[in-house]
Amino acid sequence: MSVSIYWNVPTTLDSSKTYTINIYRSTAGEDSPYTIIGTPAAKSGTTYISTYIDTGGLQGYHYYLKYVTDSVEGSRILAWVEPTVREGRLMAELKNTFPTAVSTFVNMNDGEVKMYLYNGLYGVNMVSPLTSYTISSMPVYFEPVIKLGALIFIYFGTYLQIGLKDFSYSEGGLSLNVDRGSKINTAVSNVVKSYNDMLKWVKMNDYPEAIGLGSYAIAIPQGRVLAFLYDIREGS
Repeated sequence: MSVSIYWNVPTTLDSSKTYTINIYRSTAGEDSPYTIIGTPAAKSGTTYISTYIDTGGLQGYHYYLKYVTDSVEGSRILAWVEPTVREGRLMAELKNTFPTAVSTFVNMNDGEVKMYLYNGLYGVNMVSPLTSYTISSMPVYFEPVIKLGALIFIYFGTYLQIGLKDFSYSEGGLSLNVDRGSKINTAVSNVVKSYNDMLKWVKMNDYPEAIGLGSYAIAIPQGRVLAFLYDIREGS
């Protein structure tokens, strides 16, 4: 089996120098030992490469690389495994909702979009009842709420960046140039409300059947206890 990995070529490379790339892989976890699996030339012709095929790779492996010149390694650069078909579809659907007029969204690379998609997944998993779904194993009905959760994380990041840029300092003190932050804040608030409503019903599907979900409207503690013993629903 093989996987393709890709990365962002650093803008700090010296065009007058010749580079090779040391590609490192961990098969046991993100913080486990890494070994070199390849040392390709940094360029194919006159173009810097940004992908590599690991013929023994798997989706769960982790990768980084370092550019080498004059026998000296540069800084670590993270590499991403090519998305699965489902990841790629969800990433494309997520990107289709991005506003094209905002540079923060337009300039976002696939690695960042994938990160936000997984943040949305982790956000759903950690809500009670605790689950441990992956993108591959999650139910189809998780998809809308995960994409919405990913947008929330993106909006928060955009709100912080723009909110800081809208402030300027001069001799007269601190002033606000354009109130773009409040518009994004309003959008985030609206998305969060829809997200919480969807999340409540999605996670309810992970509760065991007929345990604590319903009982007769008896205003005593025993009403809930009976719901654990019998398949009791709310009476009409």
